[in-house]
Amino acid sequence: MLFFNDEGHNKDAVSKMGITSIFMGNGVNLGALRQGLSKFSQNHSPMEGKKQRQKSLKKSSSSETEE
Repeated sequence: MLFFNDEGHNKDAVSKMGITSIFMGNGVNLGALRQGLSKFSQNHSPMEGKKQRQKSLKKSSSSETEE
């Protein structure tokens, strides 16, 4: 998720939830949109998604063997 934020104190809270946050002091414009999309793509690369899926698969297979 990409969150355009106009209140600086929200950044830490939403970042802990895995949300990419861009501070917007003067509203959203084309430059801010580009910055947000760039940051989001860095934070959520296809390789990162693959790592998360592998972790999930390992968890589910280990819980199946425990049963």
